[in-house]
Amino acid sequence: MRAINTFIALACSILISSAVMAGTIPGFESGGHYYSQAGNGNPNPVAPGSPNYWCTVACLHMLFDYWDSVGNSQGVYPKPGGGNLLPQEEIAYVINVNDAAGRFGPPGNLYNGGGSYNGSLFLDDGRAAHFSFVSAAASGPVNAGYSWQQDPSRGLGYSAINGDWTIIGGTIQDLKDLIDADYPLIVHVNRTFKPDGHSSDPYAPETIMGHSLLLIGYDDTAQTFEFHDPWFGPNVTYNQAQFFNNVWPQGAINARLFLFAAPWDRDIDISLPTDVTEGDGFDVTVDATYTEGVLPQTGLGLPITAGTDQALLAWTPQAGLELADGQSNPASLGGTITVSGTSGSATFSMVAKEAGNYTIKAQAQAAVAAGSPSYPVYQDNIGGDAEASSELVVNPASDDDADDDTTDDDTGDDDTADDDSGGEEGAGCGCNM
Repeated sequence: MRAINTFIALACSILISSAVMAGTIPGFESGGHYYSQAGNGNPNPVAPGSPNYWCTVACLHMLFDYWDSVGNSQGVYPKPGGGNLLPQEEIAYVINVNDAAGRFGPPGNLYNGGGSYNGSLFLDDGRAAHFSFVSAAASGPVNAGYSWQQDPSRGLGYSAINGDWTIIGGTIQDLKDLIDADYPLIVHVNRTFKPDGHSSDPYAPETIMGHSLLLIGYDDTAQTFEFHDPWFGPNVTYNQAQFFNNVWPQGAINARLFLFAAPWDRDIDISLPTDVTEGDGFDVTVDATYTEGVLPQTGLGLPITAGTDQALLAWTPQAGLELADGQSNPASLGGTITVSGTSGSATFSMVAKEAGNYTIKAQAQAAVAAGSPSYPVYQDNIGGDAEASSELVVNPASDDDADDDTTDDDTGDDDTADDDSGGEEGAGCGCNM
C-alpha cells in the first residue's frame, strides 16, 4: 500500500443518522466496480516491468468507477512505449506512487529512504480524489484532469476527507450508517489483514506499512463487514469486531485511517422572471443547499474546507443573453456551504439582447485549497451533478411598439371615420337645406 506519512490530517467526521439495515451498497454486488491491483491490465508505468502493487490506487479506481463509471479503457494521455494510460496508471501519477516525482529524494526512492517499499502517502490519496480539470499530476503526462474529466460536465473533483476514525470517535455503528447511506469508504488497515477463506494465502505484497480496502457492506447476522480487496478479491468478508479492534488500528496511537470521497452534490434552486422584453435587464438568483443528512454533518467534527463555493450559470441558445457589465460567472455563494444543511445564494445580473426562448441552467461548485505530502499547496474545483433549470421568454421590443402604434392608428382611424361620417352627414344636411 502506502507508507503512512506524518502528514495525518484530521478533516471531518462523516457520520450519518442511524438506520437498521444490512447488505451491500447497490452496484458492488457480485464483483461490481471491482478492479484488482494486479492482473487487470493496469501495469506499472513509473517502474516499467515491475508489478502493480498499488492497493490504494486500485481502491480509488473502484471508488471513481462507482461514482463516475470510469471503466478500464485507455484514456487520452500517452505513455512510454506506446498507447495511452489506463485509469490506474493515471491515478498512480497523480497520487505519486513510489515518489515518481522525486519529491522526497531521487525519483523512485519509495518513501522509506531505503528504496524498498512500493506505495503512496496518506493525504496524497485525498488529493487524488480532489483532482480536477484545473490540475496537473506531480509527474508524468496527466496535466488537465483525468481522462474521464475532459468533458467539462464531468471535470470537477470530489469532496475528500482524510481522517482518523479513532480521533473523531467513530464507532462500528457509524460505519454501518455510512454503508446504509450508500457511501463506500477507503480504509487503510495493518498488514495482518486476511479476509475470511484466505487464512492460508500469503499476505498482500508490499504491505510492510499497511494495506487499503474499500468498505462496501456489512451483515449483522454473520457479524461481518464486506470489502472489495484489491489483492484478495471482491466481496470478501471479515469479522466486524476483529476488523475494528485488531486489523484497522495502526501504529502506537491505533490510528484508524480512512478516505471518504464523493461528489459534492447540493440541492439547487433557480429563480428568474418567466418573460422579459428585448433590451431589458433581469436578475437570476441561485440558491444552493448542501443536502440535509449528506456528509459531512454539523457538530460531528471539522467541515470540508471549501475555499470558495460558487454558482455557475449556463444558457441555451448562448446568443441572445449576456451577463451585465461587471457580472462574474461563476459567482460566489457566500462561502457558507460547508456541512449538511448549510446554504448560500448568488444573484446574477443579465441583459436580454435578442427575442427568443431560452433555458437557463445553474450548478454549484467549490474551489478547495489544501496540501498533501507530494503537493504542499494545491487547488482544485469540486462539485457534483446537481443542477436546476428554468425557461425564459424574451419578447421582441418591436412587437410591443407595433402594438402601441397599431392602437394609435386604430384610434386615428376611428377618428377619421367619425370625421368622414360627420362630413357625410353635414353634406346631406346641406343638400336638404
